[in-house]
Order: sequence, then structure tokens, then C-alpha cells
Amino acid sequence: MRATILVGIDASTPSRSAIAWSVSRAATLGAAVELIHVVDSDVTDSLGPVARARATQFLETERHYALQL
Repeated sequence: MRATILVGIDASTPSRSAIAWSVSRAATLGAAVELIHVVDSDVTDSLGPVARARATQFLETERHYALQL
């Protein structure tokens, strides 16, 4: 079974650093990287599909960043 490094991300500079570190570490270990972003249920309850769409777009942007490293 291939190891996976889980990375909790948000829109902060330290989050980008965590992605970069994780991608580097995964390359060394031969592991996968999985990005995780949490949206507060209060936000998803009030904004529903809009909040999910924003979160999905954010994850896609960060995935693209990770692939460029």
C-alpha cells in the first residue's frame, strides 16, 4: 500500500509552505499527497452550492500549485 501525506490547507502563506514541504517529502518517500480543505458547516448551510463551488475551485488552484513544484 502506498503511503499518503495529508495536508490541511487554507488560503494562508504557511499553507503554501506546507504544500511545498509535503510534495518534497512525498517525492523522497514515494508517497502520494492529498490536499484537504474544511468548510464550516455554518457556511455551507447558508451558502450551499456557492460555498462548495468556491471550496472546489480553491482546491483545484492549490492542486495546480502543487503540480508545478
